[in-house]
Amino acid sequence: MEQLEMYQTGIAITMACNLKCRLCSNYAPYYAHPAYHSLDYLKEMMRRYFTVVTRVRKLMFTGGEPLLHPALGALMEDLCQYRDRIDVFGVITNSGLVPGPEVLDAAQKFGGKFHFLIDDYGPELSVKAKETAALLDGRGIRYVLRNYTPDNPHCGGWVDFGDLSRKKCQTQADAEALYAKCAYPQKLHFAFDLVDGAMYPCGPSRRCRELGVAVEDSEYIDLFDDTLSAAEQREKIAAIYRKKSLAACAYCNGMHDDSPRFQPGQQLTAGELVKVREGARFYADIQSKEE
Repeated sequence: MEQLEMYQTGIAITMACNLKCRLCSNYAPYYAHPAYHSLDYLKEMMRRYFTVVTRVRKLMFTGGEPLLHPALGALMEDLCQYRDRIDVFGVITNSGLVPGPEVLDAAQKFGGKFHFLIDDYGPELSVKAKETAALLDGRGIRYVLRNYTPDNPHCGGWVDFGDLSRKKCQTQADAEALYAKCAYPQKLHFAFDLVDGAMYPCGPSRRCRELGVAVEDSEYIDLFDDTLSAAEQREKIAAIYRKKSLAACAYCNGMHDDSPRFQPGQQLTAGELVKVREGARFYADIQSKEE
């Protein structure tokens, strides 16, 4: 397979975060020691990504909080060499921090394809939302302000993917039915996660694999696996797009129109953070330990 266009990829350049959100879709608060990979590693990861991927419609730097990574600006600068192969590029921030000059310079160099996605959780958490917006206005850098306050939050709020250690779909038909209405494969054409050099179709599939649940080698791509050619890696990704369900679907609540919604950005309490330090792997884990 010589060509591969991906719909979108979210690259978590660190899972470190200034917030501790209960229902974080990337499970950032549940990593005991989030990595800060070196700039050289991240540049090599992107080189390998674009060796496999011919074009990507939407590429986002995520986290955690990407503005915490000291190499963010330099990595954005390096990514400019792939600009013609990216339709839309951006950085997602919870607006607890202000982007520094190096990040802003790189954003301007990237041009009109770039935008910041500013998630606003209200003045107590997103303390730099207005300052960031004003700074970007002054630089002429595009941004989207996404409301995650209790008042009419984006998409009605967040979803809880549930206890990923417990199988919920007992049959393949049940898993395929969940997959058929889940927004990840259907509306988003998968929002592939690129974390620590490996790509996964969605956050829950990545978390399942990390937990040793629903481990299916055909459903993740290790960009640093030199036993596979770029063409073989492309075929693995193409095969994921053709699937009718993922192994992780059997363990996940999914994300669909009738999923219960929760207030975005709810922070783990001091007692809940103790449970995380004791090994809780997601919010349902904390709840089960409290029962």
